[in-house]
Amino acid sequence: MIEGERHDWFRLPDSFPLYLDATIRRLDQKSLRKAVGMNASQARTAIRALRQRLTTNQDGTLSLPREISSDENDLLRYLSSVLVVREAFNSNALVSDLANTLKSNAVLKKEEYSLFLSRERIIGLFAASVMHNCVVNVSAGTNLVLRIASNDMISVDAAVTVKENQMGGRVQVASSLFSTAILLSEGCHADLLAEKQPWEFCVELSDGKLARLG
Repeated sequence: MIEGERHDWFRLPDSFPLYLDATIRRLDQKSLRKAVGMNASQARTAIRALRQRLTTNQDGTLSLPREISSDENDLLRYLSSVLVVREAFNSNALVSDLANTLKSNAVLKKEEYSLFLSRERIIGLFAASVMHNCVVNVSAGTNLVLRIASNDMISVDAAVTVKENQMGGRVQVASSLFSTAILLSEGCHADLLAEKQPWEFCVELSDGKLARLG
């Protein structure tokens, strides 16, 4: 029987196996081995074997078998306690994809390709300025707010409100959507860096650095 009280192991969502597979795929291999003594291949094999023993409840949820091994117990407890989040894309991928698209449509000449790639810094900053403070509607009543994060490197986080309290405050969960290799201290003008974050105002690209709009 699996230990722990954080989950109802006999009423799991039908997406639970997909979550386990995705977590193994995205986990750092050293962290996985240190936690459960398995590499990714061994963990996937163990999860596949366990999936065959899952049963479906009448309401469509899944149930673990009543008896599982200690190795399965350790693996499930670990995978269910971590959430691996990575950015959707970065400035390198953005510039590379954009260059290839322009080239394939005969907008960018072959001799201009390398020069375009060398402009990753300025394109990355411009992209961050455009995304900053955008609101994305992902479902009815659920919006993501994109905002330049207060990290060492310039990146854009996507934040969603998960709870509002009686004092009017909001509890938000955020993860990185877009990242660059540009230090915040080197990619922003001094007056912008002096502003308290999060920046609720808009920003723009000015003289090769980010600045407050207006």
